[in-house]
Amino acid sequence: MKLYRVLTLAVVTALCASFFSCSDDDDDDDSNKFNTSYLPKSITYIDGYDNDPIILSYDENSRLTGWDDGDGKYTVVYGKDGKIEKLVYEYSYSEGGQTYTETYTNYYKYEGNKVIVTREHDSYSYEFTINGKGQITAWGDEGDADYAKYSYSGKNLSKIERKENYGTIKYNSTLKYDTNAGIFRNVNTPQWFIYLLFDELGLSVGNNPLTEETIGYFEGVKYSTSKSTYEYVYNNDNYPVSFVLTETYETLGDKKIAASAKRKNSRKSLKSTADDREVRSYTVSYYKK
Repeated sequence: MKLYRVLTLAVVTALCASFFSCSDDDDDDDSNKFNTSYLPKSITYIDGYDNDPIILSYDENSRLTGWDDGDGKYTVVYGKDGKIEKLVYEYSYSEGGQTYTETYTNYYKYEGNKVIVTREHDSYSYEFTINGKGQITAWGDEGDADYAKYSYSGKNLSKIERKENYGTIKYNSTLKYDTNAGIFRNVNTPQWFIYLLFDELGLSVGNNPLTEETIGYFEGVKYSTSKSTYEYVYNNDNYPVSFVLTETYETLGDKKIAASAKRKNSRKSLKSTADDREVRSYTVSYYKK
C-alpha cells in the first residue's frame, strides 16, 4: 500500500468522494475497556508482489510523526500550537546512473473550523470542515457540484451521504463496527489526518469496521450496490493483528444508466459497469508504550 498517492491530484480527487461529517449526540466513550499502551508499528498490505510494510513513528505524546512505506519517507510537522503544520514526502530514485531526491509538501492552514490544504509543488488547494473532536464534518459546500456529509456514532463513522455532478450521482453508505480496539485508537493525532492518509485503515480510530454498504443512484434511479466486509484476527488485548478486506460491486438495472453515470463520474468510485470483486489482506504489529 503506497501512500505517495495522497500527494497527487488523482488521490485528492478520489478522497473528495469519501469524506464525512459528524453528529455529536452519541459520544460512546469505551476507552476504559482496552489496554491503551498499543500504537501501530507496522502495517503490511499482502499482495504477493510488493509486501513492504509501512513503518510508523511517534513522539513522546503518542503523536504520529511520520512513516516509511519502502518507497519514501513521510514526516509530519506540528506547530507550536500542536496543530499539524505540514506533511513532507521525500523519495529517491536512480536514472542514468545518478540518484535523485524529490520532496513534496502539503501545508495545512486553519481558519475557524476549516482546514485548507495547499500542495507546494503545484499550489493546488482544497478545504474541508472539522469539529472540535478532529473529525471532518463536510467536504465542500452544499451548493457545490461535489459535496459530502457524514455522521458518527461516537468515534465511528456510521453514515455517508455524498453527491457528485450537482446531485446527478448520489451515494448513501452505512457502516457497522466491532466492539474491539481500533488500530489507531491510541494515536494522539487528529482523526481527519489519519483518515486522509490511511484510506480504509483510517476508519479504525474507535473500533474496527465490519461492513460498509453503499447504494449508488443516477438521476434518482438506483443503479449500483457495493459492500466492503472486514474479517479480523485479534491479539489477547483485542487489537487486530491481521484482517482481510473483501469488496464487491454490482451494477443493477439498466446497464446504459450505469454506463452514463460512469461517464459523468470524475472519480474511480464507480470502477466499471461490470460486477467486480476484490480481496486484500493486511497484517498489523504494535509498539507497547
